[in-house]
Amino acid sequence: MLLEFTMCGSAEHKCNPYDVVSDIVRHKLLLLISVKPQDIHSISRELKLSVEEVTKHIRELQRCGLIIEENSLYKPAFAIFTRKDLKKLQPIISRLVTIIIECVKEYIDHVHQVINKLTVVKRV
Repeated sequence: MLLEFTMCGSAEHKCNPYDVVSDIVRHKLLLLISVKPQDIHSISRELKLSVEEVTKHIRELQRCGLIIEENSLYKPAFAIFTRKDLKKLQPIISRLVTIIIECVKEYIDHVHQVINKLTVVKRV
């Protein structure tokens, strides 16, 4: 498996995104177009597949809303992060968490004071 997915879906939706991306070719296709949007012929050349085969995979990915077409170029409809991307993002996320914690610590007493001053009025 090239990609690990975490997706949201709906029971009413007629497409299970996990089923659609179960084919390794679709993993490769998603990774390819995540780097740079491409047309069907470029995707076909890169993946060494016929245009017809690529078209079949693209239609399934589109049916589930996983890719979009703009000016005959296909790209993912969502952000794709590689493990390398996640390693780069981890220090940024950690720093952001630290800043949020510092802000909460700084203002929590004020928040408690405001809450204590609030009164609840029951409407009849």
